[in-house]
Amino acid sequence: MAGKKKVVKKKIVAKASVSVVKKFTAAFYSSLKVIPSDFADKVCELQAEMKMPVVLLWHGSSNDPMSFLEDLNYTAFAKNIHKLDESKKVVVLIHSPGGSAGPAFKLASLLRKHCGGFDVVVPSRAKSAATLFSLGADEIIMSKFAELGPLDVQISDSEKEMRFSALEVVQAIERLNSEAI
Repeated sequence: MAGKKKVVKKKIVAKASVSVVKKFTAAFYSSLKVIPSDFADKVCELQAEMKMPVVLLWHGSSNDPMSFLEDLNYTAFAKNIHKLDESKKVVVLIHSPGGSAGPAFKLASLLRKHCGGFDVVVPSRAKSAATLFSLGADEIIMSKFAELGPLDVQISDSEKEMRFSALEVVQAIERLNSEAI
């Protein structure tokens, strides 16, 4: 299937009869100090169902320095990639508002080269750079209400401490130009 991406929407349901080994390694960069046990249980169930190691790329609140897909994320993965078996495909459980395209591309390339490929599971959202990262996967599995987002450049406004789409600036200039003529 060269050149075509397979996007699958399916509901992942934990089966009560599945025997789950509750052991996994996680690097967790967040203001939270531990992964909630019910969330960890669901990750283990997903790992058992997918029959592949699950890697988390989960971004929380926008106040957290690791809340966007940036160079810090790529560096953390690169430092820990040796913990994953070479040539053994992984599943990335992703929840992210996006970030920078460069680190997203580098992270997808790193997982493809080291692990021989990867699938992504999007339970809620993978926006902007997280969408770009997801497009590097062999398969995208989305929940019923999951969202991918547009691939638009984001501009940081340090005075307002927020990001906005560069497309907004272009559209504003185009509108001013059309009104001036």
